[in-house]
Amino acid sequence: YHVRAYATNSVGTSYGDDSTFTTSTTPTVTTASITSITSTTASGGGNVTSDGGDSVTARGVCWNTSANPTIAGSHTTDGSDTGSFTSSLTSLTSGTLYHVRAYATNSVGTSYGDDSTFTTLDLPTVTTSPISSITPTTASGGGNVTADGGDSVTARGVCWGTSANPTISNSHTTDGSDTGSFTSSLTSLTPGTLYHVRAYATNSVGTSYGGDSTFTTVQTFTISGHVWTSDSTGIDSVTISGLPGDPLTDSTGYYTATVDSGWSGVVTPEKNCYTFAPESTSYGSATANQETNYVGTLLTYTISGQVWTSDSTGIDSVTMSGLPGNPLTDSTGYYTATVDCGWSGVVTPTRTGYAFAPESTSYSAVTSAQETNYIGTFRMLHIWGFVLSDGEGVEGVVMNGLPGDPQTDANGYYVGLVDTGWCGVVIPTSEDCLFLPENMLYIGVNCDQINQNYDAACLSLDVEDEDELVPREYELSQNHPNPFNPQTEIVFGLPKAGLVTLKVYNILGQEVITLVEKNMAAGRYRISWSGTDKSGRAVSSGVYFYRMQSKDFVQTRQMLLLK
Repeated sequence: YHVRAYATNSVGTSYGDDSTFTTSTTPTVTTASITSITSTTASGGGNVTSDGGDSVTARGVCWNTSANPTIAGSHTTDGSDTGSFTSSLTSLTSGTLYHVRAYATNSVGTSYGDDSTFTTLDLPTVTTSPISSITPTTASGGGNVTADGGDSVTARGVCWGTSANPTISNSHTTDGSDTGSFTSSLTSLTPGTLYHVRAYATNSVGTSYGGDSTFTTVQTFTISGHVWTSDSTGIDSVTISGLPGDPLTDSTGYYTATVDSGWSGVVTPEKNCYTFAPESTSYGSATANQETNYVGTLLTYTISGQVWTSDSTGIDSVTMSGLPGNPLTDSTGYYTATVDCGWSGVVTPTRTGYAFAPESTSYSAVTSAQETNYIGTFRMLHIWGFVLSDGEGVEGVVMNGLPGDPQTDANGYYVGLVDTGWCGVVIPTSEDCLFLPENMLYIGVNCDQINQNYDAACLSLDVEDEDELVPREYELSQNHPNPFNPQTEIVFGLPKAGLVTLKVYNILGQEVITLVEKNMAAGRYRISWSGTDKSGRAVSSGVYFYRMQSKDFVQTRQMLLLK
């Protein structure tokens, strides 16, 4: 507005200066976007951009389910100035469309921003699918989440119980976290029981449920019993064929199986080598628990045959080792034994002095009568070995006591042939050697005796100096090498023929071994000792003494064995 003062007289009217002013109006305000929407709350606000020329006395937001809400309805009061402000909308109803406007008030009145709309969050919408594939302990179900309620679905599935309207505090599944159809597996159910099932879906608002659906699990019954021998001993591992799962009997012969109501079938006990009574049992439309027992009988078979010589003469008293009871052949060479069905073993005919063909027979899981014949041959046995000195064969050693007194060949090898059951003493003999062992005793030889070996300590003439082959006096030289391991040599001389002994003693004065004890011609001799005692056992490290005696001559020297 423009304003001037004026004054009027008879002359006329005069005016003062032109002055201007603007009248007050309502404030100017805009509505902010709605955020942080839940099922019962939301955040909003606005901006008072002009006070309309007068102080703003109140500002905030107002809301309603109808368009263009005013402060006559639900509203907030958020200060009394120009500028931006925020507001909290509370006590909202879930799943509801609301209209919101910011407002500002001054002395002139109240103005409003634009009408803005939002919808509060709601529970998801879910339906329950029919129950299928019902067994005594399981079933299949599911549902369909048709709406998420305005927020993400965090879990979905089915819940079940024996009372109406089950919730997720009961047994339940979790089958994903989105909208759409899903399937669920219900487990650990009780046979013959009525169950209630509902699909569910959960978001930030809470959990909603589909309709209550019911089903009844299949009723089951037990078919059980025992499988025994005639003396009521349980037979284990019998297959009860025809029952669900073909169960096996336990160590007491007990079996059990669960069948659905109305089950029909033929049950047959089966185990290799057994017959059963009854052979089988028929069941028709099971409506109660059943108990059926069976008696099993183990089959047996005969293993028999003949033991002959090559001209078909029976050999008696042959032990059929390995058969039950180890039976003997009779005067005709016949044998027989009874074995259980399924028996396995190795049968070997044995009698001193005989070899048999075949040497033995293997049986595996016998399921029929068996007949096996054998040919027996009386046999001679070998006794053989080597006579060695320092690892070299000693030739010409007579093995006194063996039939024919065989001698060793250039390799020290000998062999003798004796009857089965032969007894005797074998003594290796040579003028220039001593032997360990000195002899071997045999009693009742019934197999080849192999590697019957002897160690020989043999004297040899020391001919390094042919001009002094015969010494002028008795001599006992220091062994060489000394210390030694494992062998050393001792040289001694005889000025004339006579009985000579050369023995080794330990530090306690105990005799270890006799190296020489015989009449010998005059000359120089060399003999080896390999650190063993008279039994052929290796002696321990330490100091030893060797002592030579011939007629009036006696001399002792010391040597050291190191290992």
